[in-house]
Amino acid sequence: MPIELLKKLPKKARKIYEAVYTQAKSEGKSASEAAMIAIGAVKKSYKQTKAKKWVTKSTALKMTILKSGLFNKTLKFRIPLTNTKIDKEGQRVSNQLINKVYDSKLIKTIGDVEHERIAKKEHKLNLRKQLTDLTGTSGLYLLEDIAKSDDGELEALVVMNKAHPLYETMLNKHKHGEYLYASAEWENAKLNDDESIITDADSLGWTITNSPIGDLDKVRQVIAC
Repeated sequence: MPIELLKKLPKKARKIYEAVYTQAKSEGKSASEAAMIAIGAVKKSYKQTKAKKWVTKSTALKMTILKSGLFNKTLKFRIPLTNTKIDKEGQRVSNQLINKVYDSKLIKTIGDVEHERIAKKEHKLNLRKQLTDLTGTSGLYLLEDIAKSDDGELEALVVMNKAHPLYETMLNKHKHGEYLYASAEWENAKLNDDESIITDADSLGWTITNSPIGDLDKVRQVIAC
């Protein structure tokens, strides 16, 4: 390792490098081979950040979590994870499917606004902007917990990510009574014969919406905790 790079290693990492390098040389390894072995030993406990700074792997993990905003949560919601497209029976999702996604841990947090993720996936962002011009909302809402009631209905506890650039914008909208509905997003949903009820799916996510589909008297609202 070039001396200028060696100097950038933390003190403990440098000691690991020097000890392993010396041992490798004593075993007859060439300088380049010894250097490769030594840096490999360092990388078992340390990694470089994008800024080329060497940190312990545990520190790097903490930095990643901090940047993701997981330690900056605020404003909790309770969200019933039901589908907002109501069939004639007032239910769109079978209880068997609800139990399957819960028991198999197939519930995924999407946490966007007005189905932005799906719009991007289907190249329909312009169509989505007819509902809202908000973009970049992925990661704004984070799943904290999911519970199932005695009647089999799922409810998610969701928090807003304070570190997200759209946090203040959406917080203000929530305070004014906007975007307080949740709509389910089923991956690869499979319907029954008359296409009235979802009977199977690969996973369940959700989106925050201002314009839920279906009978508004039956659609469940997001409830601020």
